[in-house]
Amino acid sequence: APSICPSSPLFSETMPSPTSKGITIHTLLSTTVATAAVISSFYVINKRRKERRTNKCFDGTSTLSSGDNIHSIIGTRGRRCLAPVLPYLHSFFKCIEDPCHPIDNPEGYIALCVAENKLILDYLSSHLNNQETARIAFSDKSLYCYNSFLGLQHVREAVAYFLARKFLCCDTSNLTKKQILDIVRPNHVALGSGCAGLLNYLFYSLAEENDAVLIPAPYYCAFESDMKAIAKCVPFAVQIKDPSLGPTPEELENAYKQARKRGLRVKILLLTNPNNPLGVIYSAKVIKDCIDWANGKHVHSIVDEIYALSVHNESENKF
Repeated sequence: APSICPSSPLFSETMPSPTSKGITIHTLLSTTVATAAVISSFYVINKRRKERRTNKCFDGTSTLSSGDNIHSIIGTRGRRCLAPVLPYLHSFFKCIEDPCHPIDNPEGYIALCVAENKLILDYLSSHLNNQETARIAFSDKSLYCYNSFLGLQHVREAVAYFLARKFLCCDTSNLTKKQILDIVRPNHVALGSGCAGLLNYLFYSLAEENDAVLIPAPYYCAFESDMKAIAKCVPFAVQIKDPSLGPTPEELENAYKQARKRGLRVKILLLTNPNNPLGVIYSAKVIKDCIDWANGKHVHSIVDEIYALSVHNESENKF
């Protein structure tokens, strides 16, 4: 990397004088210094990568002792992320690597440990591959530039419209689009990469390390890793007399008091509706009672509704 000083070729007689074009020279110097720094950084990084591949330092000595492994190289946070987050994770990977097929691979594995709505895959694939869908979705050049960190504005508007029509309004036939978007406002919608990622953001933003999260039992076991890996929150089960009906304010209060006795501060109530793993749909009254209880305790409410609208029997409107 070249050194930058007044005797450098950058200060040649052909360049404008520092007094008349100081900003130009400063910009050029800053760019050159930054470029030099980047080149130096790449050199060091590549050199260290080579060391790790050969387990040798610059001076030829070994970087790892005989007892060292990857856990001696990365930080404690990285080691926590390397730990198996789910008891069935390795089995699930087997299913991905060797999936069952009735003709091509009848001896392969079938994953029964994940809940996916595969009944809509053909419809979804057909819709997304539609030429008009692709044109509408990707024709705007602004899509390829920096945008709101909460998601593309027109997508947030579409999600708000969908949520208002499908979740909060039984009949929107007499409402205009503007009226529907007043029910769920696009600026109140944030998009993220999957429920696990969104839950991580919420736990990290709303709670402190070692704060408790109340979850009605039984619950999806991955919730524990979602709150532990980054936010370091503590899952606390709410024992329910009748899980098919959902938690009552009294049962939430009992769990709250038990958590406090253990020295935990309850900061979040996490509900799933439809419930995972039971598939139970809580009534509107149960959800409202839970949120009212949480508000009275200054506790945040999070409702995971990933399985909403997954109806198997429309006549009964049950999950």
